[in-house]
Amino acid sequence: MSTRSLFAGSSRVQALRGACAIGAIAAFAAACGGGSSGSSNAAAPSSSSGSSGSSGGGSAVVVSTHNGAYGTYLSDGSGKALYMFEPDKTNSSTCYGECAKFWPPLTSSGAATASGGVTQSMLATTKRTDGTTQITYAGHPLYHFAEDKSAGDTKGEGLNLSGGEWYLLSTQGTSIEKKASAPTQSSSSSSGGGYGY
Repeated sequence: MSTRSLFAGSSRVQALRGACAIGAIAAFAAACGGGSSGSSNAAAPSSSSGSSGSSGGGSAVVVSTHNGAYGTYLSDGSGKALYMFEPDKTNSSTCYGECAKFWPPLTSSGAATASGGVTQSMLATTKRTDGTTQITYAGHPLYHFAEDKSAGDTKGEGLNLSGGEWYLLSTQGTSIEKKASAPTQSSSSSSGGGYGY
């Protein structure tokens, strides 16, 4: 074999190695760049549907109001609906275990702050059996509904699940037990089933 053919073979190997290295670097850069931009487009899980069920691990939770098809009802600071559970006859929760997975309690490590039309003196807290502090309003422990994904969603209104009925709460501290004034396409086609626990 001539020196020229050995050198040419080595050049091909080096060129192939160089192309592979460039390809690997490009793939790595694309993966790093793609993961970054891809994750910004992905919906992050909300804190209200986390495994702990808590909606506010910070020092203060804001309880505000939102206006929708059911009128004005309590919401958290991001506009997500807050519900009361009819079996909670006292200031303490009766929703634990599987119930709390679907109806995460509004918890905080500090006092709640009133906003919107919410009356500060009607806000209080209660201790849950796991030691967390749940926010109450007019004696009703407050919950989110796991199927409410965005501000203004009220998919839990009027459901009879987990041993009782769930209602939005008015600023007066009473349950809102009326039909929506303008049913949406998704609520008119929903049977309310699928949460059979």
